[in-house]
Amino acid sequence: MFKELRLHPPALTSHPDIALPMSIMATIPYLDNWLCSEFLQLYSNGIYTKRYNYGSCEEYEPLECIRIPYRLDFGEDIIDFFVQAIKNNYYVLVFCDDSRIQTMKIKYPRLHGILLFGFDQSKHFFYAYAYNGVKLERFKVSFDDMISAYNSDFSVQFHGRGSIFDELSNNHEIRGINMESHMIVLYKLKQSTYENYKINLDKIKWHMLDYLESVDTLSRERPHFGEEVIAWGLDVYEGIKPYYRYQSEQHDAINFADPYCIYEHKKDWLRKLRYIHDHTELKCSEDIFNCLTDLIRHAEIFINLIVKYNVNYLGDTKEIMDRIFHQMDVMREIEKRTLNEYYDLNRTVFESF
Repeated sequence: MFKELRLHPPALTSHPDIALPMSIMATIPYLDNWLCSEFLQLYSNGIYTKRYNYGSCEEYEPLECIRIPYRLDFGEDIIDFFVQAIKNNYYVLVFCDDSRIQTMKIKYPRLHGILLFGFDQSKHFFYAYAYNGVKLERFKVSFDDMISAYNSDFSVQFHGRGSIFDELSNNHEIRGINMESHMIVLYKLKQSTYENYKINLDKIKWHMLDYLESVDTLSRERPHFGEEVIAWGLDVYEGIKPYYRYQSEQHDAINFADPYCIYEHKKDWLRKLRYIHDHTELKCSEDIFNCLTDLIRHAEIFINLIVKYNVNYLGDTKEIMDRIFHQMDVMREIEKRTLNEYYDLNRTVFESF
């Protein structure tokens, strides 16, 4: 038997836990009606920087989500479990030791997410989608490699990376959080189109204000849902500086996904505010569009400086780090001023609900 579920290139790509489910959601027609009012807020624990979405980081409104937060001791039968899920139109996000997969470019053992979206039982392989090196790629994974990746000694014995920042345990500015697990997530599309979905202006208003005022959106919306977060919204710029400084002092690289998340967030302001301008009563002036374009330009400089730092982190990086911090300060001020101007321009609309 052969089956392949649909995928499209995702709009958000900074982290696998958003890029992979987003590639499923991207198959939904008119998704922008939903997407334009989501992921406006940022948060950070000082190390990892993420886009906020109502729910856990694996849950998204357009998708049915079944989370299995532990390793399944099925042996070789894990293949049958994955195949049966796909037969029933579930995409399978599985965390496994992807260094054991021959079609991937991973040299060292790690636990990483791979999205299985199809299979060919006669040829004994899955269709997979994941970061293969530095790019999202579609590739094939043999059943044997999938068994090896899921049941490798590294995978079976994995207990998290909570100790990786033990030396920072007394530093209130940086909290080490284990972002990896043996988790399996099954996703299924809830509906086929968002054509009649109404853009959520109320959410746009409150999440934009939360971002501007650095409000803990999670505590406001779901006070029972605990999270180790030290910075929200505009405070993220200052919240991540201690970690960048620490990495520089330790002559260690900065994980590129997190600064790229910040850069991608700036690009998203321009894209979303244009879409909102074209489809709602919320308007955006050319001056604001120009300021957002300038913000993206500074975010590009920021990203290039991160790349330069990661090339040179074994040497003296003080000057580069000073320039990175300067760019972050510039971005924060442009963003604060521009979003405040946007809110003032639409104050009558925002204050009407």
